[in-house]
Amino acid sequence: QATKDNDEEAKGRLDELCRERDRFETEVFVSRSKREPQNAAIRYQLGLRFRQAGKIREAMQTFSEALHDPRQKPLVAMEMGRTHEDLREFPEALQRYRLAAESAIHPEQLEARKQALYLAAGLARRIKMQQLAKRYLTELVGLDPGYKEAAAWLKELSR
Repeated sequence: QATKDNDEEAKGRLDELCRERDRFETEVFVSRSKREPQNAAIRYQLGLRFRQAGKIREAMQTFSEALHDPRQKPLVAMEMGRTHEDLREFPEALQRYRLAAESAIHPEQLEARKQALYLAAGLARRIKMQQLAKRYLTELVGLDPGYKEAAAWLKELSR
């Protein structure tokens, strides 16, 4: 409604409410992670909240603690890759995307695998590592020929 009415006061209040919600969610996950320090799913969620709040060091530490769980590993590694990419640490980002793709071995992790390959290919294209991008895209298109613009990217790189 604030955006629709172009009401600056309402937009400011909405931003304040969103920050308050984010702080509350972070507190909830901090509390849960203290009660269940070995629960990787909770650690992953806490890492997401830290990352969203701009607490990068805390996010990376929390993600690292969640990497031990094979069920969480693909998602955790992918978020670590995104964080490294945001920090312009491209080799580390590519390593984490690859780890995410390789660790997505269960059928319910197929979407995470495809997303990790897509992110790795996109980054490789942006940093002019065309052969690496081609390799990731070939693997992705083999899994899902219709995944986003992967086939078009692969065709463009194959010229």
